[in-house]
Amino acid sequence: MNEVIMTEKILLTKHWWALAVRGIFAIILGILAIAWPGLFAGAFILIFGIYFLAQGVFILFTAADMRKEEHRGSLVLGGLLSIVAGIIIFALPGVTLVMMIWIVAFWALVTGIFEIAATFKVPSGTGGKWLLFLSGVLSVIIGLFLLTRPGAGLLAVLWIIGIYAILAGFTMLGLAFQLRKLQS
Repeated sequence: MNEVIMTEKILLTKHWWALAVRGIFAIILGILAIAWPGLFAGAFILIFGIYFLAQGVFILFTAADMRKEEHRGSLVLGGLLSIVAGIIIFALPGVTLVMMIWIVAFWALVTGIFEIAATFKVPSGTGGKWLLFLSGVLSVIIGLFLLTRPGAGLLAVLWIIGIYAILAGFTMLGLAFQLRKLQS
């Protein structure tokens, strides 16, 4: 039992930087959405396509090092879903904004569910476990909001996505630095 916990801690702490990079990307994305919503609206599809692909790659990179871990499957599925969402965005650039919002909503909902589930797999004593849970809850709330109000207006949606991205980014950074402390 202790060997499993030690292995999980080593794998989580080894890739703390990947979580930090995801957090930084999320914060930058959020700031752009809030500061320049008009400009951001024009680049909305491209930015989210890049973000989904990058997040999926970082998640799969982390999962690749977890070959024998039982919760590796949820990471792989989450990473693949992010990559598929990014590919769909680039393959269908003419998709309407409402459809794009639905893609973001489903992605946020699924990501949030996986983050909440992953909270129960993080070893006790990690210290930042509640940050991962908070990030998952925020994702689920935003996903449900966007699913129930897809036509809420572009500016409102961009601000909501911006605020969500900033909050999620800071929670990811917080958890990454907690994991980094465990590494030393």
